Amino acid sequence: MKRSTQKIGTAGIALFAGLMDSLTGVLLMTVPLLTLRLMGVEAPSEAVPYVRFMGAFIFAVGSLYLWGLLSVALLGTWKGVFCMYYATAWIRAVIGVFSTVAILSGGLGLEWGVVPLTDISLAIFQVVWLLKGGIPRHV
Repeated sequence: MKRSTQKIGTAGIALFAGLMDSLTGVLLMTVPLLTLRLMGVEAPSEAVPYVRFMGAFIFAVGSLYLWGLLSVALLGTWKGVFCMYYATAWIRAVIGVFSTVAILSGGLGLEWGVVPLTDISLAIFQVVWLLKGGIPRHV
């Protein structure tokens, strides 16, 4: 894989996933019921503290991507991005499997299907990207 493709692809994936999760997390923390409605999910008002907690976790995952990019911008090293890719792929795989099981067992409704679809897809993509040499080694 060419170095320019590595840099652009790696940064693009991290920026997309980081902004997606960070924004979703902030919205879940600040306007949880509205955010869930936008996702097509209804929740009782009693669930708000738990939804806000989930938002904090989602924001944390998203900010890991952005933190990795910050290490490139400030330090000129891709090591933070490399670690972030493996860490977030693991987190996404765990969440994807858990939410799939929860949906199939009736613990979550089908409207939650976007969660495992997104998380498992990104986890697989990130691992494949890493295995194909997507992180520049000598930058």
